[in-house]
Amino acid sequence: IITRVQERLDEDATTSQRYTTADLTEYTLDGARAYIAFAGSQYSRVTITAEADTLFYELPCDFIQVERVLWNSDGTYIPIEPTQFSTLDDEVYQWQRQTAPHSTHYFRFSSRELALWPMPTEDGEEYIVHYQQDVYDDLSAVAVEDHECIVDYVLARSLLAEGKVKDGAERYAAYSACVQAAKRRRNNLDKTWSMGSMR
Repeated sequence: IITRVQERLDEDATTSQRYTTADLTEYTLDGARAYIAFAGSQYSRVTITAEADTLFYELPCDFIQVERVLWNSDGTYIPIEPTQFSTLDDEVYQWQRQTAPHSTHYFRFSSRELALWPMPTEDGEEYIVHYQQDVYDDLSAVAVEDHECIVDYVLARSLLAEGKVKDGAERYAAYSACVQAAKRRRNNLDKTWSMGSMR
């Protein structure tokens, strides 16, 4: 990516560079981070094995937000519903004490805890939590076909730093359009149904 940016800026390792490799690397990682956040391109999942009479479960350290939670009913994956503890406070008397063979709702209790409600009465029920994953500045999370997006971002930052506002704004507009296209591909229904997401 940096080599492509240098070519577009009409620079190479043998010329007097206006932009240091360190600056271009920083811009590249910033662009990757923004792409991942805007395009929603990085997801993961974790399996929670429920314990009897346990409400809260710890989530992975790279967790950002829950996308969905599925209950594994002997190999059939059934979505359980999101709720909020404030809703339960208002609508269900002593909800903290309620139990059932399996949980039907979930809510995020803190930055790293997920509640499964009602509390299961036995150990061993499995719940698959699909979540948006924080990959920080990992360029590998950017789809290879979208690396040109990052090139546009780095060009925009470089040109704006040099005071070339019109050119920089044009490159940033190209970057934004590329990210929006990536987001649309991510949300494409054909892709969603073909992802094997229930496994």
